[in-house]
Amino acid sequence: MRSSIVFFLLSSLLYALIPFVLIAFSSPPVSSASGLLLITVLFSTFYVLLRIRRKSIRSALFSPRILVFSLLNALGFSGFILFIGLSRESNNPVYTLVIVESWPLLTAIAYPLFRIGTGKRVGVFEILFALISVVGIALIAVPEMSQQLRDPEGSQSVRFAFVLPIISMLLMGVSSLAKAKVTDLCYHGHRVGPTDSFWLLDAIRSA
Repeated sequence: MRSSIVFFLLSSLLYALIPFVLIAFSSPPVSSASGLLLITVLFSTFYVLLRIRRKSIRSALFSPRILVFSLLNALGFSGFILFIGLSRESNNPVYTLVIVESWPLLTAIAYPLFRIGTGKRVGVFEILFALISVVGIALIAVPEMSQQLRDPEGSQSVRFAFVLPIISMLLMGVSSLAKAKVTDLCYHGHRVGPTDSFWLLDAIRSA
């Protein structure tokens, strides 16, 4: 259990670093999306091949429902990276980072709606924390949005460029929800733990 917790903490840290790296190195959006996806698929396929002798891994690998959510995860993650790149070319980097990094807030709200996770009721502390987070995001996002909309010299595409990181954030939320669903299906349907299901997710979408 402890190793799984450490693994997912490291995974969360790496996900959080993705927008910083993409903006800092200014790589083309399409190549960034395809490159990162290819790297994760290669590592995941290697890991699954090492574990393929387990019957539970093999049954999960050929599950149609898991395949559908794995592909949804891949599409959401690729779109997340692509729109970060597009936003970087048109928006303030701070605005882009603040918006795209707010996807965990979106998923925290969506998890109970899609019956993902433990089903624990949201407490007063969680609600207060969410409200503070929304206010903080709004303090940075609203001025940038207003400036673009009021810019008389900006083209139509530039004036509405502020929606690009919002789309990126929404796509990452979809990707995260799909990943959580895969983890749930792997565990309850095939008795595959969260660490194995994480690598299985990327290996399936390479098939």
